[in-house]
Amino acid sequence: MRLPLKISFYISRVFLQTFLVAFLMVSGVLVLADTVDMIRRSYSNELPFGVIIRMVLLKFPIEIQKMFGFVILITSVLTLVKLTRTQELIVARASGISVWQFLRPAGITAFALGVFVISVYNPLACVMMSKYDKMLTKYVHGRSNLMEVSPTGLWLRQRNYPIMQDKPGETIIHALRAAKENMELYEVVFFVFGQEDKFSYRIDAQTALLDNGYWRLQDAIITYPDKPGEKHEEYMMPTDLTRAEIQDSFASPESISFWALPGFINSMKSAGFSAIKHRMYWYALLVIPLLLTSMVYIAAGFSLRTPRQGRIPLLITISVCIGFSIYFFSDLIQALALAGNIPLAVAAFTPPLVCLLLGVAFLMHTEDG
Repeated sequence: MRLPLKISFYISRVFLQTFLVAFLMVSGVLVLADTVDMIRRSYSNELPFGVIIRMVLLKFPIEIQKMFGFVILITSVLTLVKLTRTQELIVARASGISVWQFLRPAGITAFALGVFVISVYNPLACVMMSKYDKMLTKYVHGRSNLMEVSPTGLWLRQRNYPIMQDKPGETIIHALRAAKENMELYEVVFFVFGQEDKFSYRIDAQTALLDNGYWRLQDAIITYPDKPGEKHEEYMMPTDLTRAEIQDSFASPESISFWALPGFINSMKSAGFSAIKHRMYWYALLVIPLLLTSMVYIAAGFSLRTPRQGRIPLLITISVCIGFSIYFFSDLIQALALAGNIPLAVAAFTPPLVCLLLGVAFLMHTEDG
């Protein structure tokens, strides 16, 4: 017997209603934990509580995105237990409807939610995460991002070093590409600005090597307004930047949307930097629909029990523990991929595929004998 369309819509509706409840439950825990953590991190800065709450709310969408798999796992368990306890699934199975048929609406709904997450939700969450990063650097770290990567090359910003007290302000650095090993920039231009962002002079150089407290420029030409250029075979430009600061100042993968990540990755490669973290994050986003679907089948193996069979709370607890184990396994395999031990695509697709196969195998064992 085929599952009637009305029953399919009913199961999907119950699944979505339960999803909202589970989402609110997990959201409350996350917001509370993030608020406590932000208060601890900003204690020395004495931030106003309103600023802390705003930062927590800006960060929340990305944080809950990481937990969508767990939310779907809880949703699936609660939905199936509810339908079983009200005898609705029992009646459906007695009518000749197989477990695979009445799981299909929940699986399709979970997959559709995954598509919505990566296509619509993620870009909006990234906009808020980008604002959070700016507030974090402004109020906690005290310094904004140093580097930006674009199709035209890379851009750096540095404060004018204390030695240059006669020209306070900032210096903007542009280079076509860089060597990440020793932080050497190629075809580089320094735009030096003084007070009130007034342009002071520019330096064009073939290369700029970051040394201890200096940029070592080769074949440099210094140009002042209304003056001829000054040529220098080697010129030392003071800086307070370090290699670690520069490499850590790339835009975080979480602040770049699913649609913009491929272009950003190509720009990083063109600039001479590794984009392995951003590529891994893009693959992780790509498999979200499959991951959410696999959670439905994992949960079904531990939730499709009638009240007479007992041990339902124990089975639900086991399924939640398995959910945490899945996240631990995902983090482990991603760490191996970032270390270069396995391909990134394999690391991204393995956890959801393993979960899906385990869920299907368990259901085949318990339901089909």
